Amino acid sequence: MKKSIRIVLSIMVLCVFVSGFPVYAASQTVSVKIAEFPVTLNGVQVGNDYFNWLTEEKGLSGHYAQYPLLVYKDITYFPMTWSYSELLNLNTSWTQEKGLVIGQGDSDKWKGFNYDTRNEKNRINQSASIVNSPVTVNGKSIDNSKEPYPLIFFRDITYFPLTWRFAVDEFGWKYSYTAKDGLQIDANNAFVYHEPTPEPAWIGANVIYHVYIKDDLKVWQEFPGRSKGMGDMFISKGSKVEQVGHNGLDKFGLFDPPEDYGYFRVQNGWVYTIYSDLREGSLSSGTPSTLLPVRVNIQTMQFENLK
Repeated sequence: MKKSIRIVLSIMVLCVFVSGFPVYAASQTVSVKIAEFPVTLNGVQVGNDYFNWLTEEKGLSGHYAQYPLLVYKDITYFPMTWSYSELLNLNTSWTQEKGLVIGQGDSDKWKGFNYDTRNEKNRINQSASIVNSPVTVNGKSIDNSKEPYPLIFFRDITYFPLTWRFAVDEFGWKYSYTAKDGLQIDANNAFVYHEPTPEPAWIGANVIYHVYIKDDLKVWQEFPGRSKGMGDMFISKGSKVEQVGHNGLDKFGLFDPPEDYGYFRVQNGWVYTIYSDLREGSLSSGTPSTLLPVRVNIQTMQFENLK
């Protein structure tokens, strides 16, 4: 019997050296709950169930949150997925040697966001585990054994507590909570996301948004339906929202821009983009007949041709 145990132990040790994967002690299991309040990240609504109109009204599956926000020790925990990190301007990477490494990204570099969904509705009560693998934030190693609100592991994703230290000091976010609006997190960033539209004629279609946020400035372009053409442009400073040009006649933005330009560029009080005047032409196969480079004054909303 002792000989058999020694053989098994020897095989286990050999597997560790051959596989090259780090081996950590068994993690402590803890009870967590799915966050039941609304969650909005940079204006994008996420939460336990992403699209109730799809799952409930249309009877379609696959639209429940794969990585919902959690509540543990009365603190909301945030999933450090690729999509959420991109949406809130964080760079994440993982290696066998260093584990999870997180740092702030370039807020002017365009990024993408996609919903991570699952077919099965989430139960409110769930189980997670305490993280015991290496984690580095902004070059600083996290000693999870000393954290008052330790990092947890759920569905193979590391979750961070939304304390001031992590959310504000390390990640550079702004966040707030009210009983009416739930949790809102904002970060300076430039990103693209698709949102499904509930109209029956457009089931499966998307509304595409190009969004740029810097402090109290927000610039975005909206492309309804499956359009591959131009979209409407909006600019807000604080709570005031204005549309640039005339709705339906002045269209802006590149749907598939060159990588070095981005969907539009914000610089020195101007928004540089592409413009089409539909008074001079019409949309043909989703593409305007005339495209002109323009810049839009953020303060006055006036735009001028650059060609």
